[in-house]
Amino acid sequence: MGSGEPDDGSGGGGSGGEGVRGGLLGVLKREKLVYTRCYCEENIYCLVRDRVPPELRKYFTVVFISNTMKTIPLYYQKASKYPPLPVTWDYHVLLLSHPTPSSPATVYDFDTTLPFPTPFPEYHSKTLYGPPITSLETYLNDQGINIDPVQIYSYVANRPRFFRLIAASEYLRTFASSRKHMMDEEEKGWLAEPPGYPPIRCEVGEDTLGMFLDFTGEGEGDESGWGRVVDEEGFWREFAGGVENENESWRKE
Repeated sequence: MGSGEPDDGSGGGGSGGEGVRGGLLGVLKREKLVYTRCYCEENIYCLVRDRVPPELRKYFTVVFISNTMKTIPLYYQKASKYPPLPVTWDYHVLLLSHPTPSSPATVYDFDTTLPFPTPFPEYHSKTLYGPPITSLETYLNDQGINIDPVQIYSYVANRPRFFRLIAASEYLRTFASSRKHMMDEEEKGWLAEPPGYPPIRCEVGEDTLGMFLDFTGEGEGDESGWGRVVDEEGFWREFAGGVENENESWRKE
């Protein structure tokens, strides 16, 4: 995911790693899974490889979130000093379980402060749109943060998120990373310490990450990389299981 930039100040944060029931994988505790901070694409790869049985992978989708600006604000992220406020990533990666099209999917995000996993409607509303404005105003006042909530919502609205959807089995077949994107400009040091295991390779090549991060054709029908790209509305239609989208009213309650 690269190095995140909390819009309210840097620092650690987040909820504990208690497992919750939900989705096809049952109880999972985050602290028991393979995880390296700022390497979300590899964390999700390992989760699929190690925890999703081959016969169930057809029900799982890997999701890359980004845009052409490489600036995607997400709320309720552990990288934020104040988790209800957004952090800006260059990209982020999730795993979704969606065995029944008529029911909402389940979201696995290692870096959220929300439960692990989280039902898709809750994750979509809170992560993309944040808390209702009255709740955010109260939070900001309680924390002594002098920021206008409208400015926060405007910042997010001007940076639309797009979603590349890749079948889990296809991701295992085609993902590889040399981790060079996490080195400084002179390639002499790491922006974030890499995982302790060797770089992931695949039959396609030694570094295919760029294909997953190519969002030059943002929107429906984008064929610039593996999988397909949808916008925020398309993301909802794909995984909400027919639940009505109330995200616009969420921020005003």
